Amino acid sequence: FGTPWPPFDYGSGMGVESVSRKEAVALGLLGPDDHVESAEAEFNAALEASVKDVPPEWRAKLQAEFGDQVVFKGDTASWQGNLIGDLVDRVTAYGVDRPFDSRVFKGQQIDLGQATQRARELAAPHMDISRMKLKLAPDNIKHFFDSHGLDGETRGDQRPITKLDVELVPHVWRNPDKVEPGKAPRSLVFWKRLLGKTRVVEWQQYQGQSVMIPTSMLIKK
Repeated sequence: FGTPWPPFDYGSGMGVESVSRKEAVALGLLGPDDHVESAEAEFNAALEASVKDVPPEWRAKLQAEFGDQVVFKGDTASWQGNLIGDLVDRVTAYGVDRPFDSRVFKGQQIDLGQATQRARELAAPHMDISRMKLKLAPDNIKHFFDSHGLDGETRGDQRPITKLDVELVPHVWRNPDKVEPGKAPRSLVFWKRLLGKTRVVEWQQYQGQSVMIPTSMLIKK
C-alpha cells in the first residue's frame, strides 16, 4: 500500500507492533541519533464507563479483577491508559543492558488483578491461586528483555520479546489455554495462544505472599 505505517487502506489486514528503540536502530528503521516525537495518547487512555447502578460488591470484584488498571471515582470507572506499555517504555529508555537500580523505579510496580476462575481451575491440580494477584515490576520487564530481547534470544524456535508481548501478559494470566507446574517451588507455567503466537509465562509466588510475579516469558514461533 505504499507506506509501512498507518493509515492503511480499509481491510488491508496491516497492523502495527511496537518495538524498542534499540531494535528499531538494529533494523535500520532509525538512525542512532534520530529524534522521535512522543506518540499520541493511547486509544483507551480516556476510556470510562458508568457504574452508577453497579452494587459495591461487584465494583470490588472489578477492582480485584483489573487491579491498578481501573480506578473508580464516584459513579465512573476509568481505564488508566496503557500502564504496562508506559512502564516498558521507562525501563527500555533507562536501558535494559544497564545494571538495574531499584531506586530509579521505586513505587512503579503494577497490580494486574487477581486470578480468574478459569486460571484458578486450571492451576488447581498444581497449586491453589484463589487468593493470588499478579504484580508486574520493572525488574521483571528488564529480565524479559535481558533474557529474550533482541540481543538475548538465541533459540531458533522462539522470537525476541517486544513491548506488545509484555502488554499481553495480563491476558495470559486471566485466560490461559493450559497450566503446568513450574520448575521452581511455588511456580506455574501458563500457556496462551494470542495473535498467532504461543506465549509461555512462568509465575512464582513472591516471598510467601498472596502475590505472583512473572519470572520468565517465551514467545514460540
